[in-house]
Amino acid sequence: MAADWGDYMDRVEAELRKGRRQDITHTIERVQTESGTTMSIPSLREAGFWNAVRDARPDFDTAAKHGVDVEPHTDEAGKVVAVTYRLARQGGQGVAGQN
Repeated sequence: MAADWGDYMDRVEAELRKGRRQDITHTIERVQTESGTTMSIPSLREAGFWNAVRDARPDFDTAAKHGVDVEPHTDEAGKVVAVTYRLARQGGQGVAGQN
């Protein structure tokens, strides 16, 4: 992930902590805008990308490093339309579904 993902995750984490919200859901379009990524909407809609982020695979572990779990939401065609972010539970691994 490019450096802009770190800044985006800083803001997501801060919003979760400050607002004491359990989760935040962003559309793919909002992810693109707020992260400043140069990835296209079709690329951001690929489930494989978000599965790598969710699983904190090497080079896709920015969210996990910020203590944020990621849950992609797909449409009927299997394309990601939104992503929910949650703070990882203390003592967890920082990866959705593994806490």
